[in-house]
Amino acid sequence: SWGKSEFLSRMEKSCELWFKCTGLTTIVIEEGNTVYDSRENSNAIIETADNTLLLGCKGTTIPNSVTTIGSMSFSGVELTSILIPNNVTSIGEKAFYECLGLASVTIGSGVTTIGKQAFENCSNLKRVEINNNAIVSKKYDWERSSSIKDIFGIQVEEYVLGEDVTSIGNSAFYDCPSLTSFYMSDNVTSIGENAFRECWRLSSFRISANVTSIGDFAFKMCYGLTSITIPSGMTEIEHWTFDGCAFKKVEINSNAIVSKDYEWNSLESLFWSAVEEFVLGEEITSIGKNAFKGSYAISINIPQNVTSIGEAAFAGCCGLPSIHIPANVTSIGANAFYNCPNLTSIQVGNGNTAYDSRENCNALIETATNTILWGCQNTFIPNTVTAVGDNAFYMCSGLTFLDIPNSVTAIGENAFAGCNGLTAVSIPNSVTTIGKYAFSHCEQLTGITIPNSVTTIDEGAFFFCTGLTSITIPNSVTSINDRAFNGCINLTSISIPNGVTSIGKNAFVDCSKLATVVIPNSITTIGDNAFMRSGLTDMYCYAEQLPEIGSSIFQDTYHKTTLHVPAGSVDAYSNAEQWKEFPNIITLTDNDPAPTGITTQPTAQQPTITECYDLSGRHTNLSQQGLNILKMSDGTTKKVFVK
Repeated sequence: SWGKSEFLSRMEKSCELWFKCTGLTTIVIEEGNTVYDSRENSNAIIETADNTLLLGCKGTTIPNSVTTIGSMSFSGVELTSILIPNNVTSIGEKAFYECLGLASVTIGSGVTTIGKQAFENCSNLKRVEINNNAIVSKKYDWERSSSIKDIFGIQVEEYVLGEDVTSIGNSAFYDCPSLTSFYMSDNVTSIGENAFRECWRLSSFRISANVTSIGDFAFKMCYGLTSITIPSGMTEIEHWTFDGCAFKKVEINSNAIVSKDYEWNSLESLFWSAVEEFVLGEEITSIGKNAFKGSYAISINIPQNVTSIGEAAFAGCCGLPSIHIPANVTSIGANAFYNCPNLTSIQVGNGNTAYDSRENCNALIETATNTILWGCQNTFIPNTVTAVGDNAFYMCSGLTFLDIPNSVTAIGENAFAGCNGLTAVSIPNSVTTIGKYAFSHCEQLTGITIPNSVTTIDEGAFFFCTGLTSITIPNSVTSINDRAFNGCINLTSISIPNGVTSIGKNAFVDCSKLATVVIPNSITTIGDNAFMRSGLTDMYCYAEQLPEIGSSIFQDTYHKTTLHVPAGSVDAYSNAEQWKEFPNIITLTDNDPAPTGITTQPTAQQPTITECYDLSGRHTNLSQQGLNILKMSDGTTKKVFVK
């Protein structure tokens, strides 16, 4: 406790005098001093005229009336925490320099200026609360490595923003390598560019519910962030905002973000990671085009308020095991669930008037047309379904067996394409149309019987069904289109029935084991490359009039093939382009194989599955993995093992 004269004398000496008083706990200015005071038992030296705290100690409490914290005022003091009142507007240079024990700081709402090195070498400062918007909303410069870390140090682990903070400026928290937790109030409305860039350890972060904009690279290389919540007010996410993050869970409450149509990217690409779980809030009313295309997520919910799902919205979601379509959905775009190979469950909510999953069939059915739009590996087709739609089971790798009921008249394009686990399928006589590439790349399919209701085998229908060893083509077929059997490498012979008038381009190209082909008299055209690189040894062609042919139909097959033709046509074939390249052209005999196909009379209806039981005798609606007992429509039973 000093008198006025003594104090003034000491104040003239170097500030280093105060810096060394680390154990000081009490400071008292004698009453009556008109220049300095220790108001409210603050244990500090305060300049009375301008309310500046000149010197504090470890016993200091900063009065609310103080407006300035002077330079070096607490340098080296053994503080553990400090509260800067709201009336303080500035903190001087080195004010808390080397306060080694200081662990937490609260900056009041009035502070607008913090001097250089104010908190330098405060090595244990882990938590900082900032209540002033000016400090946080200021634009810093990441290219010059300028950010709030220059004030409080790189060792800070937690920042808390008070309710007075309304925006986070550019690069504000750039390169804070120790930062793990960050909290803000809902008063924050914007986050600037590079705001948290390279905050490597940031793992806990909640974006204010009122944030409407986030700048480019705001969270670039925040490797520790595993979850994020996008608030309802967000209207746009810049493509590079989350570059380098590793999110596992993303919650989105913004309808603007989810409902927009995406073109070259998707929502997952905006988060730059293989998100495992998307959680959509109840604010979501529609899901846009390509929104989750190609996502690796194993969980994506569709909220109850959603009314529309855009084109290819979930296409290529290879990890998605189940999908639930709410009752309010009235519109689903083309290919919305295209190529979701691991789907095991598809359910439509009760009360939906546009779509259904009748009889717990694990399929999405368009109610008005009775068409299966999408199925999965556990689907069974109810006998009220009339069509299997385009791409309905595309790339459904877990599908091993499927019984198509005789209510179905059409199988769409790519309907079973890429179902490489499909070993057997029954096609009833009710089917009149098999679409393009309907069974392409069904590599485990060993045999197929085409019903006599079918007139055309469309383009690529059995393209690269490499496991096919037998195909039954009925007399009803009049056209085998382009690439119909392209690449059936295990096919050894084929007899094309009378009635077929054309064989399309590339129809049997690369059928390397195809040794014998029988062509009926009805054939009038054979397309380009039809038998290119096949394994032909004998071709029996009953066409008396030479068919019109495309280019290279027998390329790489002539040298090893004997061509058998009608007796009256040997000369014609021997002189015709391409045909004359066969080394052996001989006359057909009665002992040669003839076009047979299936009789033109209607065949008996193939039996269909009526009931399915597991080994415990429990009734199921579909074939489960393991051994199943199937009751057929003709009264017989079958045992089927499903992988």
